[in-house]
Amino acid sequence: MRPIIVLPPMLDGGIYSPQQVSGTGTAEATNPAPFLPDRVYMASTGENAARVIFTKEKPTADVIPSTGGFLIPANSMYCFRALDRGEFGALFLTAEAADGSSPFEVTISLVG
Repeated sequence: MRPIIVLPPMLDGGIYSPQQVSGTGTAEATNPAPFLPDRVYMASTGENAARVIFTKEKPTADVIPSTGGFLIPANSMYCFRALDRGEFGALFLTAEAADGSSPFEVTISLVG
């Protein structure tokens, strides 16, 4: 198994820098820059759980359905590969508080 090594952030805030999404309750937040396709990222949550969904395009409206998305528990990590495959893709991560009311924070780092 290949070890996961988190790359250090770039000083200029470049594409390798960690991205953070945060907010409160059901106010959705999306990463500002698209992920690099076919690269592995790690999403880590803060003290509260977050519900997330991946999209190919940056959303212009709420995209997490009331019964959809998936849960990343509090103080946890989730690794994923960014994809850009035709009509499908995972270049943006949108998050909201899992309980619908707490503050949430998800930090996304490039790992490979």
